[in-house]
Amino acid sequence: MEEDRIIRYEVVENSLGGDREWRGKILHGDRVNENNLIMEIVRNNTTITREEAQAVISLYEKAILWHLRQGHTVTTGLFRASLSLKGVFPGGNSSFDSRIHTPHMVIRPAKGVNKEVTKNLRFHKTRRSLTDQILSGIYDYTSGIKESNGKGRPIITRGGAFELYGGSLKIYGYSPEYELRLTGPDEEIYQASLIKVLPRKVTALAPAAIPPGDYLLGYRAKYGNTARDYGELPVTLVENPAEAQ
Repeated sequence: MEEDRIIRYEVVENSLGGDREWRGKILHGDRVNENNLIMEIVRNNTTITREEAQAVISLYEKAILWHLRQGHTVTTGLFRASLSLKGVFPGGNSSFDSRIHTPHMVIRPAKGVNKEVTKNLRFHKTRRSLTDQILSGIYDYTSGIKESNGKGRPIITRGGAFELYGGSLKIYGYSPEYELRLTGPDEEIYQASLIKVLPRKVTALAPAAIPPGDYLLGYRAKYGNTARDYGELPVTLVENPAEAQ
């Protein structure tokens, strides 16, 4: 019998309005791309090479797109896809007008897929976001300030050492590549230098060539073709710790 799978969710305010004031939000885990799927196919079937799997997926995608462009409805074991039109026609004699009508693809789950995906699921409610659960705080060596996530904006001294606290930060059984980066308001990215990675603590050195200001500190682990994002923690980078007092 297939084991139950636990799906984590939180209850958040419904920003779309209407009668419902709150809604459930699934906290998604790892992101899976085509390379991840190919690795699983090869791992589960030793007669198929990575190149063969990649070629089949590529041909499969091209065939689906070709049929959709012919106006065909495509039905697979996972979905049903077809073309549709957006926009209103003023009357029965009116014709397609690219200024007001837009073709778009409609995709729906195939029969039985939703039931297959959701069977044996158990749901665990959390009170915080995924980032809050995993990334819990910062200790800045230069200033000696330790700030917990949710109790203020942690500071990091430019060019100084700091510790990032959290859960399951180190992955065992693989040889992952860890990445710790700071993303600025204009999406500019600066890499922090990792010194030591432990299950509940990462020690790193903040980049020196970075302007002071507010950043998002993101942590990521990549093992093989699989990447796990731990979320982003809002932090403030300071030139001198006294500026944050």
